Amino acid sequence: MRYSISRNEKDVPLVNWPVLQDQLAAADVDALVATTPQNVTYVSDFWGLSHWSRRSAQVFAVAFREPDRRVALVVALGNADLIPADTRLAPQRVETYGRFAVTASPDVPIELLEPQERRLLAAMSGGSGRTPIQALVDVLRAELPVRAAIALETGGLLAGDGERLRQELDGWRTVPAEPLLRRARAIKTPAEAGRLRAAAQLSVQAFAEAMMQVRAGDTERDLQRRMHTWFARHDAVPFLSSIQSGPRTALPNGQAGGRCLRPGDLVRFDGGCRRELYVSDIARIGVLGDPTARQQACYSAVVAGLEAAVEAARPGARCRDVFAAGVQAVRENGIPHYERSHCGHGIGIENYDLPQVTPDSDDVLQPGMVICLETPYYELGWGGVQAEDTFLVTSEGLERFTQMPTGLMTVETHSGSKGMR
Repeated sequence: MRYSISRNEKDVPLVNWPVLQDQLAAADVDALVATTPQNVTYVSDFWGLSHWSRRSAQVFAVAFREPDRRVALVVALGNADLIPADTRLAPQRVETYGRFAVTASPDVPIELLEPQERRLLAAMSGGSGRTPIQALVDVLRAELPVRAAIALETGGLLAGDGERLRQELDGWRTVPAEPLLRRARAIKTPAEAGRLRAAAQLSVQAFAEAMMQVRAGDTERDLQRRMHTWFARHDAVPFLSSIQSGPRTALPNGQAGGRCLRPGDLVRFDGGCRRELYVSDIARIGVLGDPTARQQACYSAVVAGLEAAVEAARPGARCRDVFAAGVQAVRENGIPHYERSHCGHGIGIENYDLPQVTPDSDDVLQPGMVICLETPYYELGWGGVQAEDTFLVTSEGLERFTQMPTGLMTVETHSGSKGMR
């Protein structure tokens, strides 16, 4: 089934269309096929619960190489109600596949159904028994010249589907789409940067609010539960958070457990939330009671490293130089044996975008990139401290979305009372 979608010019898509078009031109391809949930949503603005929750629910987005944004979508028949009807975010062409059953009440006239209900009913009446790959091939053959060239993302395809697609398009040239998408996603639109700014700031606030409520006898899971509740109250959902206390803070990706928080414990939070599809990744450290001299010294060292990385991070800077500046500063400020494999990464609809701040990175910072800079220190048997903030690269330098406190957050816990200083 094929049907048309109207568009409204006042809405803004997620995709950075000019940058994506530059990538398609550089690769000399006629179109790009996105298959993973994140990239389908990025290219088409279509979000489907089934697609994001299970790989077998295939959705494909095709972005064509042309100045005007034109996208086609291949989606299961049962998801036709999710296609917006009157928005610039909607694909111009939608092809459905598979079968789905839905019943319209005989007691309600069709004109009184909600718009989504009417769209779903219209799709059902057309029907479609094609497979996802057959529907995708139909789109490509209808929209592109014979023996065209396409950039194909294979990460969202089921086993064998990549080969089936190439057999159907025998004689067409295919190149990997993943590098093109990663480079396009590295440069954020103002709308993307706004979502990332909000998500980062929500994560900082969630940790502070949860720490303010710490009581004697609380566990790591209690702290996590408070953060998750705070996210939900602010229209966000938890995303890949790591929360530990005491010696467990040395576990880079440890998950909250049943350990009770004790006086003198470090508490480390790393991760964030997803809000309006975009994610955050920040780190914050607290201590229950007064910090020891070593806790404060190690924390001060990693903060110094973060600030040195920030100072080095300017448009045109090489990411390997930003890495070197951060590591060297941590060593010079109290942890001489400090080692790291990376000191930051881009962030967007996923938590790891380009650029990569590593010792051998060839990435160069450009305006529009949103980056997380971080300098964690993990010492098994003692604990871990971490400094991580989020920044937008601008033509003048960095816009800081979040601000690491220069001193450790200290929390006093009492039975039935709370406090922070």
